[in-house]
Amino acid sequence: MEIKRYRKFETNKFYPADMGEKSHHVSNEFSMVVRAGNRIFMRGQTAFDLEGNFHGENDVTEQTENACRCIKQLLEEAGGKMEDVCKLTTYVTDRSFRKKPTLLLLSILKAYTQLVQDLSSMGWHFLKCSWK
Repeated sequence: MEIKRYRKFETNKFYPADMGEKSHHVSNEFSMVVRAGNRIFMRGQTAFDLEGNFHGENDVTEQTENACRCIKQLLEEAGGKMEDVCKLTTYVTDRSFRKKPTLLLLSILKAYTQLVQDLSSMGWHFLKCSWK
């Protein structure tokens, strides 16, 4: 099986040194996306764009929109598309922030798959499908 890594980066060169705790700033080398055969695995996308700029300070909606832009671009770079998404996990720093990003994700992904519409109409807040 062919394994290809996309957008390799070093954490200490990507994230601003003045952000977060000093002990969190360690030097690691990662890839934003790995394609193994016909599967694509992606690292978590956040409020940082692909060039390391932060979007949406104190605005969970803008942060979610940025993460979705990055997901789309990275999938396309690895030869995939949004219709191929079969699992998406979200994390928030406070449960009270959960509603806005969930509704936004469902509305963004709804354009790509009927499954999201079906699950959201039943009140489900996760995405799961099988490969085509």
